[in-house]
Amino acid sequence: MDKDKSSTLKFLLARFKGHRGMTFLGGVLLLFSTFFTLVPAILIKETIEQIVNADSTYLFIIFLLIIGSSVIRGILYYGQRIILERVGQTIVHDLRIETIQHINNLSFAFFDDKQVGDLIARVTSDTDLLANFYGFTMVSIINNILTLLGILVVLLVWNPVLALAFIFLLPFIVHAMYKYSVTVRPLTGKIRKSFGQLTASVQQTFNGIETLKLLGTEGFEAQKFSKSSNNLLDRNVSASKVTSLWMPYVHFLTALGTAFTLFWGGYLTIKGTVTLGMLMGFITYMDMLVRPIRQTGMQIGSALNSIAAGSRVHEVLLQEQEDLESGEWFDEFKGQIEIEDISFAYQGSSKEVIKNLSLTIPAGKSVALVGPSGSGKSTLVNLILGFYKPQKGIIKIDGLSLDEINLRKLRTATGHLSQDPFIFEGTILENITFGNPQASLGDVNEALEQAILSDFIQSLPEGVNTQIGEKGVRLSGGQKQRLAIARVLITNPQILILDEPTSNLDKKTEDELQKSLSNVMKGRTVITIAHRLWTIQNSDIIAFINEGMIEDFGSHDYLYDNLDLYKEFVESQVFTLRGEN
Repeated sequence: MDKDKSSTLKFLLARFKGHRGMTFLGGVLLLFSTFFTLVPAILIKETIEQIVNADSTYLFIIFLLIIGSSVIRGILYYGQRIILERVGQTIVHDLRIETIQHINNLSFAFFDDKQVGDLIARVTSDTDLLANFYGFTMVSIINNILTLLGILVVLLVWNPVLALAFIFLLPFIVHAMYKYSVTVRPLTGKIRKSFGQLTASVQQTFNGIETLKLLGTEGFEAQKFSKSSNNLLDRNVSASKVTSLWMPYVHFLTALGTAFTLFWGGYLTIKGTVTLGMLMGFITYMDMLVRPIRQTGMQIGSALNSIAAGSRVHEVLLQEQEDLESGEWFDEFKGQIEIEDISFAYQGSSKEVIKNLSLTIPAGKSVALVGPSGSGKSTLVNLILGFYKPQKGIIKIDGLSLDEINLRKLRTATGHLSQDPFIFEGTILENITFGNPQASLGDVNEALEQAILSDFIQSLPEGVNTQIGEKGVRLSGGQKQRLAIARVLITNPQILILDEPTSNLDKKTEDELQKSLSNVMKGRTVITIAHRLWTIQNSDIIAFINEGMIEDFGSHDYLYDNLDLYKEFVESQVFTLRGEN
């Protein structure tokens, strides 16, 4: 067993620690259930040996014992299955919750090179496979191993010489199981990976369904999906070729064991060393070997598939989470931001996106970050929020380094408005209060007024309780943007980050909202990723960023007169300064 597989197995088995009592009870019931599985063959042996001298009463007692042992075994099996299934499902439920919470607390860097569909598969289908591992698969393997050991013990007690027929098969059984696991294990890992890629393909298709239809690329996406599905098909077929060999091999082993028992046992019976009843008991046990050997091999394959899924879940849980809870916070948060000579490159890249950048944003002032696309504006905002850490330099908030600050409180004290806000499925009210569930109805109405959304809400039959669909599909682009603005305003943030939040609005609504935002921005630290001159001109500070460096900063007039790059940027905009006026 390789190191990774061993580590995953230890991780999976460690989940039983919180359920020791119920697991022990289920194990005891499983042990007794296995014992009663062995009883009928013992009774058959005794009956045949006593059949000559037996009367109807004796036979009736044997009849009741066989029926009774079967009923007891059924009750014990039912009890242990219910108990261990409950334990397994509870473990998987807890693991699924732990996994999604862990992923939510991972840094931005983790998501940079991850497919969303693959992460969805890890949280859903991979954890679902583990339900089978903790339930039927593990119970079945243990039950079958106990049955094999029980048969061996009984046969050795009856006749050690004749038991050689069973012992003779053991090396072949163990070797077959080993070869099966070694062959199937890498295939199961590839199957889980292929399933994750398939889920990612579906997720991407549905997320981009509008673009897909506008471009008429339904056929192309279908081909991509078909390629991923064929990859999964090939790997499943490869695994099935291995598993298909198992059943013929099992039947050959049991036939071999039965034939040897008949030959050797028949010879000993003729010699008088073994009774006819004992021979029949041996043959009965040989026939019973089919089920445990067959199931154990198949369940080993299922267990390996579950371990492959567990490895993918374990891999996520080993990722280091962001430390959001430790650190200091302020009795009075003002929102001054000091950026001192920072440089940053994304993981896996040697190219610096931010280079030796320094900037001070006084508390309560507004700064516009201006520059061409890809110059590092959004990256700088992410660094300020602690989503990434600069490789060089330091960022301070109200005099404290980000490493010393409680990041959760910093982010809840910061409102972010983007050009394309994400709207959650649910009602308008649920979306507005997402960042502040304790908000009163008065707070909600005030936020709606400031976002110029009140009239629209009042026109809806169900008002703020209106369902808006996944990603706000029932809202227009402008309505979604205003809803996002209300969602930010209701948190009463001290720092506002604006990424052209009015770009999807009509001119009249934009003018009204700009006036409203002007009032909201008073007394707050505002960072605007700016492309439109209205926003740029009304900022206290304008910083022009080019290739990760600040070329210069100051007022609009100062930069227009002294920085050619800024002048060219302004003149290239759709709305010139004269047009805005």
